[in-house]
Amino acid sequence: MRPLVYFFWERNWIELRCAFCVHWGLSARRTVGMFPRRSNNRRSTQITEARMQNRSTALPLIAIFLAIVYVSFFTDWFRKKTIQIFVQHRPIPQKVDAKRGLEEAPVFPISFAFDGKYELTMIKVTKSADLKSEQFPTPVWHLIATTNSRPMKAIVYGVAPPGMHPPGEDALPQPLVAGADYTLVIQAGARTGTTTFVPIKATLTR
Repeated sequence: MRPLVYFFWERNWIELRCAFCVHWGLSARRTVGMFPRRSNNRRSTQITEARMQNRSTALPLIAIFLAIVYVSFFTDWFRKKTIQIFVQHRPIPQKVDAKRGLEEAPVFPISFAFDGKYELTMIKVTKSADLKSEQFPTPVWHLIATTNSRPMKAIVYGVAPPGMHPPGEDALPQPLVAGADYTLVIQAGARTGTTTFVPIKATLTR
């Protein structure tokens, strides 16, 4: 049963609507939309809750996407770790090698400095032209380390760092040619580094 309060309220509402119709000359049907009994907010509440739920689900996904973008473009977590190499030419006059004569002019000694100390596992110097024309070019200098090598911050061409040796007994460093382009590749575990250099013709001394 409906409560008595509701019954009297509904009766008074009908009388008020009828009085309004008589005063303004309107029909009761036209005044139904003007005097709604009560607004039903249940549907709007459900829509609002659904929107809030979708928004709460989308925000974590957006945060994850932004985190991935930040890590990919502003950190080096997914980038391959590289070693920076700085080529240095030492202007030290060189003596003429009697065995070689003057067919190949000597070059200034070349050293390679790194951005930190690394336990090198491989050193390889190859002519850049051979890398482009040959599938397996012969390096002019090649060293490997079978055990832990001493951490090095710089190396000099032709001088083997402690703990490193050629892969073969006859794999000795070849003289560099002035003006030729060479490519150096080094490895230190998972880190790698590469650079190119051009030897400079050295001044001669007796």
